[in-house]
Amino acid sequence: MSIENLKKQAAEGALENIENGQTIGLGTGTTVKYFIFGLAAKIREGLRVKVIPTSIETEILARKLGLDIIDINEAQAIDLTVDGADEIDDRGYMLKGGKAALAREKIVAFHSLKYFIVVDETKISDLIGKKRKVSVETLRYGWMKTKEYFDKSGFKAEVRKLNGENLVTDNGNYILDVDLGPIKDPEAKEKEINSIPGVIENGIFTIKPGKVYVGTWKGLKVRSFR
Repeated sequence: MSIENLKKQAAEGALENIENGQTIGLGTGTTVKYFIFGLAAKIREGLRVKVIPTSIETEILARKLGLDIIDINEAQAIDLTVDGADEIDDRGYMLKGGKAALAREKIVAFHSLKYFIVVDETKISDLIGKKRKVSVETLRYGWMKTKEYFDKSGFKAEVRKLNGENLVTDNGNYILDVDLGPIKDPEAKEKEINSIPGVIENGIFTIKPGKVYVGTWKGLKVRSFR
């Protein structure tokens, strides 16, 4: 069994929660893609739902598969959001932003009635920050000063690149990847980073998921955090 099989396993577990008439937030990432393909299959069988993508990448896939897309501002409620994570710890805290969609992902998650995460077991950690850096979306104006602030604070920051150029997010900003090491107090660190002028949002997610579907070598595992 490959990692891709584990991702598909997790996504299929989350699909069991989908009901007719729901408005569903669609996260961004490789594991969520399996969920979106599974959702499209259910729609072909007669399921009726509306979806809210969290990135242009996800929106393109959703349109290709014929999903009924609505703008978040038009939604009366977001019944359920399904997303992935780059790292999730035993407390339910997460690091996200590997696909540079963290700001939109956090907005959709915050306004969702239910919030489920799909991951393979390699994303599990006892403390976030052990395996991944923190993604920080920052304004292009003054971004080097923001980077210098992290560097001077003792945390190495690198601007994310794509094809040799600074990656530009769907919101028109840059991403700094900051090595904070293990994060013992994610709630305090999330607020601290967001208080820096120029920072739009960071990839520390303290919005705990109701369920986490974990694809493992021994089969699907489900954890609850709220």
